[in-house]
Amino acid sequence: MGFIVLGILIFVAIIAFKKKMWFLFGFICLLFLLGLLGFAYLVHFANTFSLP
Repeated sequence: MGFIVLGILIFVAIIAFKKKMWFLFGFICLLFLLGLLGFAYLVHFANTFSLP
């Protein structure tokens, strides 16, 4: 599931880059970074800290 979404995001990012749609490209990069941070947070801190 996650890999499919990731593939779609990368595909859209490439199209946005080629069409010089910098806002869309930046937005996808931001989503990608937030997703990585969220994943890292869940992996490392889920057992230590509980979300409020």
